Amino acid sequence: MLLCSVVAPFNPVLATVKQSQEIRHYAVNPLPGQTLQEAMRASTPIQKHNRHWYGKTQWNINPLYRFRHLSGGCYVNDRSVELAIVITLPQLEGQADDTELSAQFSRFYDALLQHELGHQALGIDAANAIDDFLSQPNIFADCQALQVAVNERVNAIINQYQQLNKQYDAETQHGKTQGAVITGRREP
Repeated sequence: MLLCSVVAPFNPVLATVKQSQEIRHYAVNPLPGQTLQEAMRASTPIQKHNRHWYGKTQWNINPLYRFRHLSGGCYVNDRSVELAIVITLPQLEGQADDTELSAQFSRFYDALLQHELGHQALGIDAANAIDDFLSQPNIFADCQALQVAVNERVNAIINQYQQLNKQYDAETQHGKTQGAVITGRREP
């Protein structure tokens, strides 16, 4: 008796990263005589490690994948990667007649936005790295071993890019070197 094993050709479904982005603003409404820094400090909802921050980028990556088991082994045959990005920034309200304050805020906002877009870029890179990994023809003897390997690698990629986020903040001093600075006094 002749036994034959037929293995279908490896043909993973191509995927792209599905990205959503939301920019949320919190109101900053300086009181008369209050500096922009004082108003921002009083208004920001962003606090971490007993510090006030004026902007924040959060990204969440959700890799979805299915395995296919054939007589030759188990592999990822269907995948998608979802990336949700939320950027939180200040929005100046009132003080429309105070052109000095408005100009100071505008310069700060533009620099802060550029800084936060750097964090967003790292989230996009992380999602693309996960998608690239999932597209590789990793064939394992059983699906349980493949699932463990995939979960470990996806978590390692996310951790790597979280560390890159921290490094980015250290290198830019949380945006200060990019101009995201507000002094406690009014600019001359």
